Amino acid sequence: MKTLLQFLKEQKLQPKRIELYELAFTHTSVNYEHKGIGKDYERLEFIGDAFLSMVVADLVFRLHPEWSQGELSKTRAKFVQTENLVKIAKQLQLADYVTIGHSITREGVSQSKKI
Repeated sequence: MKTLLQFLKEQKLQPKRIELYELAFTHTSVNYEHKGIGKDYERLEFIGDAFLSMVVADLVFRLHPEWSQGELSKTRAKFVQTENLVKIAKQLQLADYVTIGHSITREGVSQSKKI
């Protein structure tokens, strides 16, 4: 199995702070076992969701200056909806890189639409 660093290199990403990527791939179940708070992807997910929405909104806004606010909103929502993001995550096999605790299985990660 490839490491997260190998995956990032394949994606042509050169992280300046690998620990942020490792944190982004750490499931909350790890916290329960190590009594840690904030040592998982939850906080990064919060900011990441907002950032992704902003980037998609900006792109749609620039590409379609003739569209109404409603058309822009519907298009942005289609791109950032869970089902589309799950498809991308499965194609990239991102579940393989998630660090999990003993309370969850690797299969559970792979099949989840929330993780």
